[in-house]
Parts: sequence; structure tokens; C-alpha cells
Amino acid sequence: MFNERLVELRKLTGINQRQFAHELGISPDLYNKYERGVSRPSHETLILLAKRLKVTVDYLIGNDLTPPNADNTDHDDELWELRREMAERPEMKTLFSLGKNAKKEHLELVNNMLTQFRAESGRNED
Repeated sequence: MFNERLVELRKLTGINQRQFAHELGISPDLYNKYERGVSRPSHETLILLAKRLKVTVDYLIGNDLTPPNADNTDHDDELWELRREMAERPEMKTLFSLGKNAKKEHLELVNNMLTQFRAESGRNED
């Protein structure tokens, strides 16, 4: 469970293994072993990983099943799912990246277009 969560959380940050290992001050080969489940980090490294990934050590090692920053509301579950989608689907990440720095009026235009598309296709959910 640890290695699966480590991979998922690292991908959510948008950083590759080599860069992440460099940030942690460990070798890329060692970090790769963590993600493959071949090796376990020291307690000190585990704490660094949790801090960098903004989760608790308990969540990282599988003792806590609550996703990070979730307070069990539907809204937070939806945001967590969007983060997962962005990590797994390059086109979602690109869309988010483009929208992140877009002007407010451009975002409103796109939102209006999507609202119209939903209405025309019979999809009225938000």
C-alpha cells in the first residue's frame, strides 16, 4: 500500500521520480525502489516524504484511509477525484494548466460554452 500511495501522490504533484529524489536528497535509484516496493524509507525519510506530499505519515503508510485535506464532504471527494484525473490523463493536466493562468473573462466564456453544451446534450449536472 505504501508504494502505491507514494506513486499516486508523487504523480499528483506533477514531478518525476528523479526530481523528487533530488528534492528529498536521496538517489533516484533508491527512490525508485520505494515506489516499486523493493525498499522502505527510514523514519526520517518517511517524515520528509509526508511533509513534501502534504499528507500524514499514517496516510502514506496506509493506516489512515482518509485522503489528504478531505473532510469527507462530497465537494472534497470531487476535488480529490479531479486531482487523480489530472495525474492520470495528460489532456486534463493540460486543460488545468491552461486555465490556471487564464483571464477571468476567458474562463467565464469557456464556462458559458460548457453550460450551453450540457444543455444541448441533455446533461444538466454541474
